[in-house]
Amino acid sequence: MKGDYNRILILDCLPRLSMGKSLADALVNQGADAIWVNAYQFPKKPLFKVTRPLTKLKKSWMENIRRYSVPKFKEKAVINRIKEIRPDYILVVGYSYKIITTEALLACKKELGFKLLLWDTDSGNFIRHHDRMNFFVECELKKYDGILSFSKSMGSYLQSLLDIPCYFFSYGAPVLSPMPEVQKDRDLFFAGNRNMRRLVLLGQLKNYEMAIYGEEWEKIRKLIPHDVLPSYTMEDCFGDKLIGEISRSKIILNITNQYLFSLGTGINLRIPEVMSMGGFLLSDHYEELDMFYSVGKDLETFKTMEELTDKVDFYLKNDAAREKVAKQGRETVLKYHTWDHRAREFLDIVKTI
Repeated sequence: MKGDYNRILILDCLPRLSMGKSLADALVNQGADAIWVNAYQFPKKPLFKVTRPLTKLKKSWMENIRRYSVPKFKEKAVINRIKEIRPDYILVVGYSYKIITTEALLACKKELGFKLLLWDTDSGNFIRHHDRMNFFVECELKKYDGILSFSKSMGSYLQSLLDIPCYFFSYGAPVLSPMPEVQKDRDLFFAGNRNMRRLVLLGQLKNYEMAIYGEEWEKIRKLIPHDVLPSYTMEDCFGDKLIGEISRSKIILNITNQYLFSLGTGINLRIPEVMSMGGFLLSDHYEELDMFYSVGKDLETFKTMEELTDKVDFYLKNDAAREKVAKQGRETVLKYHTWDHRAREFLDIVKTI
């Protein structure tokens, strides 16, 4: 069946997260000739920590370039791997500017004739830094033949700005076994990076048994109220540990950072991941959720601080209602939103580019 599809290289520049590898595996399941490459496994440039600031200084003084990203990996190794695979399509996950220069990637593209696609996973977070957003647009986005965006609103904006085909491409769910039958001895669980909106909302839940994970919280430890601080673990939570923490928690919280929330967007990996395990998810509400899930049946949402505390209180006191939503959410995800579903969507998209 691999002959039915062109060769697809998934160049994963965010390998710590699971979506690139998950999509690549799902594409193979669909019969596609897909190869996943961890972009952070290429050999690094020698003396990079010394040469990087010198290169940036040269760009700034001699070429008047205010913002410049110096790739940390050996360019020849990246190019040789691409030539070895000889793809018809390359899907870059996240960004490529930390891996290879635009000039080198476009030269390789011209030589081999592949189509270059980006899976944009982060542009909404750039809105707080105009110079960073400008760099991302000018030095990253303009080289692509098509953009798959995690956000419907950001995808629409980028298409109007760049006149490049943009597609709303949400995350899928792994097909996980239901959570093991363990005692749910914790009320609430949240894992995510530091953020003031999250900090304020989580502070309203101090009277519940709660676990909050994220390495970056250490950087703002002094801003965390002392009566909530014991709930924080200053480390990230992935893999088996994440599954274990979700399994023992009655409610899993999804709180979008203020930048994505202001755009009315932000469906992240956590949403389908939790639901596929049969966990009960309580998320802040934005319109894109309604495109995929039925609120009150597949998951629950809140729009105000008061609604957050009211729903936490209600679902902690009503096990049957909570378990009904969790069960229906798992059924919906497995029926419509697995990575195999996303792989079929992706193959339909590449036919149009």
